[in-house]
Amino acid sequence: MNRALALNCDAPLDDKIGAESRNWRAGKPVRVIRSFKGRKISKYAPEEGNRYDGIYKVVKYWPEISSSHGFLVWRYLLRRDDVEPAPWTSEGIERSRRLCLRLQYPVGYPSDKEGKKTKGQTKKQASGASKRPTPDDDDCPSASKVFKASDSAEAVEAFQLTPQQQHLIREDHQNQKLWDEVLASLVEGPNFLKKLEQSFMCVCCQELVYQPVTTDCLHNVCKDCLQRSFKAQVFSCPACRHDLGQNYIMIPNEILQTLLDLFFPGYSKGR
Repeated sequence: MNRALALNCDAPLDDKIGAESRNWRAGKPVRVIRSFKGRKISKYAPEEGNRYDGIYKVVKYWPEISSSHGFLVWRYLLRRDDVEPAPWTSEGIERSRRLCLRLQYPVGYPSDKEGKKTKGQTKKQASGASKRPTPDDDDCPSASKVFKASDSAEAVEAFQLTPQQQHLIREDHQNQKLWDEVLASLVEGPNFLKKLEQSFMCVCCQELVYQPVTTDCLHNVCKDCLQRSFKAQVFSCPACRHDLGQNYIMIPNEILQTLLDLFFPGYSKGR
């Protein structure tokens, strides 16, 4: 059985008959990624590639004999518990369009129709091709070239802030300089969120800050990370070593936390 997945269920572990959660929403969050290979058994799987589907919770798990090969297998029922719309819904599709989210191809992958035709080449044609393509060989462009061409053809839609987000950003006076730098990337569409995540990353855990404490030296650190630092008798800022003092009062920046929850819904559940 998948013991790690079973432990996420809100029920005592049972490796004999399985278990059902007492309150499925109280279970530990599981981030689910669907593959196109699941398209044969589920209409919710993507048609191509892999796609992040959101946060799920384990409802129950149980053993049964597989009808296909006759061996014992464990089944797990997961239910979506995410504030963001599912990517296959009309709201999710609109969100993907607004954030300019597209399928990303690895270098050398035949992402266009022309490239896919090369898969059907005969062995004779393939053997006649050069094993080491020269820079002048433009018959089969790399995926990076195709991706850049499609990017230049489409105008990137600027990221739009809601009135609530604009108001809270103005209220976060401690991080005003940092917000000015981040807001400059609004015209870059989805890259704005990447810039935002990098700017408000905790220097200790290297993740987006959670319950952020904005220090006197204007650095943002997770409250839990700062508490661990103080327990280790280190009373300086983890970012710049500014002395905070042993009696420093850690007050979370509620405005910043609200903003991060608005930009990255559901990320707090994973912390």
